[in-house]
Amino acid sequence: IDYKSKDVTKYFCGQSFSLAGNPDFDFEEVTDLIYIMKWDSDFFEFPVAFISSKYLSDTIQNHIDFFVQRNKVRLLEYLCNCHDDLSVKVAEKNNFHFTDIRITFDLNIATDYEINKSLSFAFGLANNSHLLELKELTKYMYKDSRYFFDGNFPIEKINDFYSQWIEKAVLGT
Repeated sequence: IDYKSKDVTKYFCGQSFSLAGNPDFDFEEVTDLIYIMKWDSDFFEFPVAFISSKYLSDTIQNHIDFFVQRNKVRLLEYLCNCHDDLSVKVAEKNNFHFTDIRITFDLNIATDYEINKSLSFAFGLANNSHLLELKELTKYMYKDSRYFFDGNFPIEKINDFYSQWIEKAVLGT
């Protein structure tokens, strides 16, 4: 745990992992290395879990296997540090299936930007009036999703997943 680190590929970092002054710190997420994803599990109607460790070893994998069996997990998600040879080998040995690469874009919007006002777009927080348009945008998101590349989910269910996900994001639920 290094809450001051910016290396999200290696550490539990950021203010949410600070032990000091953070009432929301989820110690179990760090110590258990794996947890049930409640919203995903409720949506798909079977247990979905996420490996919170960025690294795998045979010992960590044994702990994960026990958790998966005990909780009857049907989908296990792992964001592997692809630069760590051991993690990749342990994941491959345990039949993990590569579905996508996470890319995070970072832009400081505190500075002013020149925007061509003749273009027909705007920036701002979404609200109820934007939901129909945003849900329309999610209709084809499945083609780039880990659920699509997993190969075990019906496309209609994946579309519904992203439609509900964007609605919950806009409504703050």
